[in-house]
Amino acid sequence: MKQLTYSLALVLILTTAAHAETPVPGMMNFTLGGGINMPSGEETQNGYIVGGGVGYRLTPRLVIGGEVSYLGYGSTDGTSNSIDYSMDQHVFAYGGTARFFLTEGRTTPYVKGFAGRFNLSFDMTIGNESFGDSYTDMQYGGGIGLMLRGNSESNLYIEGLFHSLQVEDESAEVITVTMGMDIDFKL
Repeated sequence: MKQLTYSLALVLILTTAAHAETPVPGMMNFTLGGGINMPSGEETQNGYIVGGGVGYRLTPRLVIGGEVSYLGYGSTDGTSNSIDYSMDQHVFAYGGTARFFLTEGRTTPYVKGFAGRFNLSFDMTIGNESFGDSYTDMQYGGGIGLMLRGNSESNLYIEGLFHSLQVEDESAEVITVTMGMDIDFKL
């Protein structure tokens, strides 16, 4: 698995090694990436995130758009009061995003904010009994990223984001680290 990850990272870096052009207003972009998620809580387990989005460049430094993502968690197994249990959790999220690039260079940091909706579902087994439930509510968050500009079509990004998932009067927090491709194109 490590070799596959390193190979993928090398391919992404090499595809962005061509001449970098400064993006211009009116360009669209498509993002596709994946990584890990780290939820808060005592009995939580790290998982994965995959997602994609579409954006529109308002200025050379400001992109607005929308994204969808899927966060999955492996099975959490344990024993409580001599009762075995396991739980699988899945989050499907969608919403609007804004990225503001701090510079216009070949390697440029950015800040990102987002807000939208999510659906959290889980399946749980306690002893011999199984049940599940799901919740849909608001999410918001933000973070930082780094864009490595390639040619006018392909760029590599890595970002760390904080997600706050609001469920009724409570919230769950998740930190994600993703890496992927950002492809610019003109309409």
